[in-house]
Amino acid sequence: MAMMQPLLHAEESGPQRPIRRCMVFAFGVAVLLGISASQWAQMGAQHEEVMLAELGGNNTSHSTLTEVILHPHAMYAEYGFMQMPILVMTLKSFLNFAIQMALFFGTSLLSGKVEMKKKAEDGMRFSPLSILFQIFGQAAAVAAYSKLAMVTKPWESFDNWHRYSFLLSQHSATATVLVGLANNMAVTLFYKHTEERAYNEGRAAKYLVVTGLVVATPLWVTWLTACWSTGLPVLALAAAIALLVMAKLRQGKPTIKEGVAAVFRDIRGDDGPYLQFSNVAFLVMCTTLGLATLWLLAAVDSKHAWMLFGATLLELFVPLIALMIFVGGGVPGGQEEGVSGMVRAFWVAVSLTYIVSLTVPFSLLAATDEVGLRMAAPETFWARKIDLYVTSTFLRPAERAADQAQGARAAFSLWLTQLLGFVS
Repeated sequence: MAMMQPLLHAEESGPQRPIRRCMVFAFGVAVLLGISASQWAQMGAQHEEVMLAELGGNNTSHSTLTEVILHPHAMYAEYGFMQMPILVMTLKSFLNFAIQMALFFGTSLLSGKVEMKKKAEDGMRFSPLSILFQIFGQAAAVAAYSKLAMVTKPWESFDNWHRYSFLLSQHSATATVLVGLANNMAVTLFYKHTEERAYNEGRAAKYLVVTGLVVATPLWVTWLTACWSTGLPVLALAAAIALLVMAKLRQGKPTIKEGVAAVFRDIRGDDGPYLQFSNVAFLVMCTTLGLATLWLLAAVDSKHAWMLFGATLLELFVPLIALMIFVGGGVPGGQEEGVSGMVRAFWVAVSLTYIVSLTVPFSLLAATDEVGLRMAAPETFWARKIDLYVTSTFLRPAERAADQAQGARAAFSLWLTQLLGFVS
């Protein structure tokens, strides 16, 4: 039995409780997103005029890549959007998850417990609305990635290529692509076709997995070229730490060696695809905490490193664990591959978004003399200002942003792609 199994199969008093918990949790987070946005906007109101003054006083300069990464106003001035803070990243992913859950249950949400239970017992589904939502998200990503390429012209120089790599990793469309890919992979793994269904939903999910991988090709290429020398080795070490933690947590395994061997057996799929996917998802999720731990150990004397660790733990890791506990691990009665499979896919998506979003600027800053390897991650975290991000993304009038930013037309277009990527 896998290490995750005691956690993922908690006893419930009735088959409806996990479904209701999942829906309440997901939609509650989505509502909190709107409430929190208003509060953060009020907090950031006093900073808006200062930032606009800085933009207006320096709208003819061309900031270096280090300045773009470390200074939100410089990034906004040139490209019309900012780095996504960890909390906003988590909330945006929860918003996507809430939409996917709504599309999963459909009209049964309005029909009461019996219909919701019946819907869950049908197993993994991929409705036409879900397919359209996924297509819309991929189309938004194509528009965003294309626009970023036209603005940065990555083929002209290495500096432009690094700028393109950084901007791709920070754009909200990247989170949309990763969430969609993880969900579609879960449908592909767990969908069971029956004759009464009008079309093969699993095949549709496979097609969207392929198109999603193609759409995200610029992301894979830029991530590898940016991280191969620094971010990738650190990520591998964090994954190794996560693997050892998983091995240590296994019950009845007297040695680390036996525990690691058992984890690898589960990841290979010896106990079925559901348990395989669950262990892979948990490994990816633990890797995010491993990254934050390594960055803290490298700069233990920096308050920004402690804040990065705290934000990763409280704003990313704890909400994902809470979702697992709140949902209860799955729908009793053997239907764990439906709702619970979507939860595991959500773990993967949020964790990958975090990894991409932080390892790219970490790798780029680690190669500079101004920041260096030790302080690269804490400083890129400190550049993520919640109040300025919410203000610039949602609340600032588009015309004013376009007038103030350097290259008004390009910045305004990128601002639109960022907003589109956030809601898709």
